[in-house]
Amino acid sequence: ELIATHLAQEGIEIIHSVRDNNSAKDDNPSALAHEGWTKEVVNIVSACGGEYGCVVDVTGRGPFNWQTSVFSKCTSEASCLEQNRMYTHRTTGLYRQSGSTLPNPHWAPSPFRRTVRVVVVDPKRELRVISTVSYTSISGVTRNVEVSTVLYNWFPYLEMP
Repeated sequence: ELIATHLAQEGIEIIHSVRDNNSAKDDNPSALAHEGWTKEVVNIVSACGGEYGCVVDVTGRGPFNWQTSVFSKCTSEASCLEQNRMYTHRTTGLYRQSGSTLPNPHWAPSPFRRTVRVVVVDPKRELRVISTVSYTSISGVTRNVEVSTVLYNWFPYLEMP
């Protein structure tokens, strides 16, 4: 349960980092701008919004910024089950979520599956991020750990009365 909680928190931190990168790149000089916080580099609402959310591989991050290729949108519950498996490195104990480029025999499937979902509360100001990790316990029961947070736009347009 402890590992599942940490993996769920990592899902939140990834979206948080993307929001930070998007905000830093949002340099539109218009006074009504600063709406790029969700889409300037990676459109996190398109990538992880919707009923099924997305899968995020933290090891796919570029040297300077997040890339769209890091995110795999889940289009159905079945597509999520095919994509959301976590893998662990047998020597280092690190986790990742992409099985497509794993050099065997170092990476092995773990019992954990992670999905991250973004819900728009206010498109100019507020997003809710929900990260869920599921695993099968020793007793054979499927357990879920869910962590959520609210992210805000650092530079929202504030309407004056």
